[in-house]
Amino acid sequence: MKRIIWLPILAIALLGCQQQAIEEPQPHMEEEEMIQTLNIPEDEFRFVAGWFDEQTIGFVVHQENENHVQAFNIVTGEIKTLYTDSAIISDVLIHRSSQEFLVKTSNNSTEAIIILFTKNAEIIDELVIESSELEINWNPADTSKLLLSAFAEDWSYETYMYDSKKQEITQLALSDPFPKWLGEDAIVYKEDSTIVKELLVTNDKILLASDVTQFFASSTQLLLEQPEGETKRYKVLDAEGKELYTWVLGNPAQAAVHAEMLDDEMIVMSTADQTSSMPTIFLHQLHSGDEVEKYEIEGELMSCNSTDRCLTGNRLETMIQLETGEKMEWLVSK
Repeated sequence: MKRIIWLPILAIALLGCQQQAIEEPQPHMEEEEMIQTLNIPEDEFRFVAGWFDEQTIGFVVHQENENHVQAFNIVTGEIKTLYTDSAIISDVLIHRSSQEFLVKTSNNSTEAIIILFTKNAEIIDELVIESSELEINWNPADTSKLLLSAFAEDWSYETYMYDSKKQEITQLALSDPFPKWLGEDAIVYKEDSTIVKELLVTNDKILLASDVTQFFASSTQLLLEQPEGETKRYKVLDAEGKELYTWVLGNPAQAAVHAEMLDDEMIVMSTADQTSSMPTIFLHQLHSGDEVEKYEIEGELMSCNSTDRCLTGNRLETMIQLETGEKMEWLVSK
């Protein structure tokens, strides 16, 4: 029996899917780093999803007319197939806790299917969402909660909060289609250049900051970018809006591209020259706002594990050791 909830753009239904058997490992040892190299034919590679844990990377390939979500252990070289679908797999999100992941697939251009899994690839829940484009933001403090912004073909949108434990969907009236979680029951979003925190239980709104060009969020902190003269100032706030620390970028032309808050004090941030058509991109490792390391990298994508490595590059094909800046091509696609 199917459970379907109809909304203006969104419908939720229970579906059935398949899982795939584990494949044999393909080891290739790097002598010094003891990091394995993953070789994938160019016509089979789709994208890298990020880190499942400190030594396992998720990626998607297309083989034998099917799409596969796979996990690659960079130490042992083992490859596991976690999920297989004949539909297009357009996105894979891995929860910050490493306990769950989700897969977004589609059979046509007007809907998306979201499947939530345990870390062992057991299906938890499935949703069918009527939309041309879908933005998903997963609560880093609670794996059961998703923010969903469903766009129609004319780019109008509706935003919802879905709770998989309660099997409840709640429509949110927001002017910003890209809200982010800040704790279990609060979200943050932009209204013009102001950052607003909204408590979902009471709908109370709190203004946290103004004159903000962009922001990044974790479960407990916010990273804000604000103009200051010819350069940009970055501030880290706690969940109540209290400023914890701040810094200014040395190069006025540089601005943040991506940032990950690895813990309450450590931030990894990539920046690029906003005035150049072919900008130089840097990776910055900061501790309480003080720059610890700075490395030049290629490509604007970035995914970091919880310890000492980040993936960078246009395909996340390069692994960089944060302590030393040493780089290696862990993914080879020809």
